Amino acid sequence: MTTEYEIGGTTVRYVDIGGVIGLQLIPSALRQMVVLLPEATDYAGMYAESLAQVKIAGDAYSGGFGNGHTMRQSGSVRRFLLDSQERVGDEILTVLKTSEGHEIEHRLSGSDVRYLVCVM
Repeated sequence: MTTEYEIGGTTVRYVDIGGVIGLQLIPSALRQMVVLLPEATDYAGMYAESLAQVKIAGDAYSGGFGNGHTMRQSGSVRRFLLDSQERVGDEILTVLKTSEGHEIEHRLSGSDVRYLVCVM
């Protein structure tokens, strides 16, 4: 899945890399310089950071050296799959859900006047 939106002077690109929904913010004037490979599961080694970082109690911690002090890329992150995505005006709402019913809403909004993008 790759979805693009234009907000102000920014191209907002959502990508699914290995089941993780990631976000790329690209200056629209440079959009053609950013190459997205054809539908590949690993995008030639690209690594996606999830839209949201979360750690559900009991799930595995991420690899590396966090020693339980980080939620970054925990086992919980891979359980959140894309449920829906819609654009209303200059806001994009993306909903991620687990099979157990946990839900994350990711809201991104921008302004044509200030060329500002705000991620909540």
